[in-house]
Amino acid sequence: MNDYFGNDRNVSLSEKPHPPQSDDVFIDTVHNVAMLKGRVKTKSTGDAASRLYKHGGLSLMEMLVPWIEIQPV
Repeated sequence: MNDYFGNDRNVSLSEKPHPPQSDDVFIDTVHNVAMLKGRVKTKSTGDAASRLYKHGGLSLMEMLVPWIEIQPV
């Protein structure tokens, strides 16, 4: 997953059309994006190994629940 996502939590499928097969990857074909689920952490390899990815963003549920709550019925 590090090779595919790098330090990002999501990747456009138009840029990288073949996401890894994993339970930790959510593929949204409507928005053409692959994203990491939950609190999965990726880490850089090679020269960037000193820059470990720490979860500082929002998980998928933290992004969707507020949007669902404010969506008019």
